[in-house]
Amino acid sequence: MKTFRYGEDFLKCSIAIAIAKGNIKGVLTEEAKRQIQQSADYVQKIVDKGKVVYGINTGFGPLCTTIIDAEDTRTLQENILKSHAVG
Repeated sequence: MKTFRYGEDFLKCSIAIAIAKGNIKGVLTEEAKRQIQQSADYVQKIVDKGKVVYGINTGFGPLCTTIIDAEDTRTLQENILKSHAVG
């Protein structure tokens, strides 16, 4: 089976469809994993410091002044990913 390497290969719509259909296997490279972890660590530092950053620990759009509790920021981030995945 052909493999697509996130972080190295160029993603086109046809490749994304082939991955979704199971015709191509998508894998994260070590560099992509490192970059994801680096981003996650950065976001965690923001949460730990209590710094207010739009979309990380606030609501979105009209709810931008609504502060999300530190315990709920993980759920917020998961939900935004879900909403973008289906939207």
